[in-house]
Amino acid sequence: MTSKSVLPQIGEVICHAYLWRNQATRGQVEDTKERPCVVVHRQEENDGSTRVFVVPITHTKPFDFERSIVCPVVTKRRLRLDEQTSWIITSELNHFIWPGFDVRPTPDNQDSYGLLPNKLTRKIIEQLKSNAQDQTLSPVNRDE
Repeated sequence: MTSKSVLPQIGEVICHAYLWRNQATRGQVEDTKERPCVVVHRQEENDGSTRVFVVPITHTKPFDFERSIVCPVVTKRRLRLDEQTSWIITSELNHFIWPGFDVRPTPDNQDSYGLLPNKLTRKIIEQLKSNAQDQTLSPVNRDE
C-alpha cells in the first residue's frame, strides 16, 4: 500500500475523485464522488514527476460490457469494498501527476484499498491496450 509520498503500484486500488469522460466533455473539472480506481500505468515525465493512470470501479452497469470487467466478489471483500456487483471500466481513464489533488484516503482512512490479483490486473491492461489500438479509449487529463 502506498502513501502520497510513495508511488502507487500497478494494480493498486486507490480512492480517487474520478472525472468521467462525459463530465469532462460538458466542461466539468471535478467530480463530487470519490470511488475506488485501479492504477494501470505510471509514466516518468521530463521534469522528474510521475504521471499516474487510473480506471474507475463502479456499480453502474456499463453501456459496453466488452469494455468492462466484473470485479470478483472475493476481491472486493479482500479490498474492504461492498459486495454489490461492480465493474472495472476500461473504455476511459484519468491521468494526473502523482499525488494529484483528487487522491483521497479510503473510507477507513487508509492510503489505498490494496492490490488486485495479478491475473485481473493483466486482463485490465490487455483490455486497455486493445481499446487504445481501436481508438475507443477516452483519457481525461486531471492536471488541466
